Amino acid sequence: MLRTTVFLVLYLTSVGLTAADYPDMVGVWRADLRTISSGAPEVATGGMVISEVKATVTVDHQDGEAFLGKVRLSSMGKNDPSVKMWGAIRSNGKEARFIGSDGTGGPIWFIDETSYEFCVTSLTDESVMMAYCGVFKKDTPQE
Repeated sequence: MLRTTVFLVLYLTSVGLTAADYPDMVGVWRADLRTISSGAPEVATGGMVISEVKATVTVDHQDGEAFLGKVRLSSMGKNDPSVKMWGAIRSNGKEARFIGSDGTGGPIWFIDETSYEFCVTSLTDESVMMAYCGVFKKDTPQE
């Protein structure tokens, strides 16, 4: 009996996370963000431009720790394509990293099943620097 118990404890501590242990990313996530950017040289005041935008992340697919989706910002035009997003969740199930097709990327910290905090930094080809952090909340189905 003792041998079985010791084996079971050692086995369970060495297994790591299963797919069920990763946060469920599939769905729609929303946030109100304040962004800071360097802006175009002739626009920036004090070296920065602060903007407020609404963001929507739609995660279409998840396979264990890997997920992919798209991002829309309220500052984007109707005909602007969504930013594609790829991400991977760390083995501890509490953090992730993501990258967007526009070159943005950063860390994600899971708060609970319906919210996560993240930060973004980017540098465009036009040498515009941008950074922001925020908390996304997952849309929950209405009963």
